[in-house]
Amino acid sequence: MNKYSKQIKELEPAVLMLTDLLGLEPIPIKVEDLGEEDGRFYLNGLYIAISDKLIDDKLERLKTLIHEYRHYYQLIVVETNNTKEPLFNEFKDEITNGPKSTEPSELMCQYIEIDAFAYTKYILKRVYKIDYHHYDPLYDEILDKFILYYYIK
Repeated sequence: MNKYSKQIKELEPAVLMLTDLLGLEPIPIKVEDLGEEDGRFYLNGLYIAISDKLIDDKLERLKTLIHEYRHYYQLIVVETNNTKEPLFNEFKDEITNGPKSTEPSELMCQYIEIDAFAYTKYILKRVYKIDYHHYDPLYDEILDKFILYYYIK
């Protein structure tokens, strides 16, 4: 039992919901010193890390979980060659070739990031009734358009 067991346990209902919605198996969640308020999906080791700086904030913890589970989904789409996913080609290109730039503003424009942010916003609203907005109003507008195009049928 580690000092973050309670916070991770509180995520279990969200994990079950996400694995069901996305057709995934659960993967481990770890709390790590990421040097910033962040989360990460690790391809090697297949787990999600949530920053020790945001694990105590329920909303940030949930946002991170949803975002990183979406990255897990993107990987599985590519690994299983799921061409029924509308963004299959974009996911495959970005996961296979990596980012074209390491500039944060350009990383945020990758399909895998826009999709993960938009999916997070969509799930927060649809499932949790939380009206979340990205801190950048223009990016938030892109997320809304992405949600309308890809998630709302």
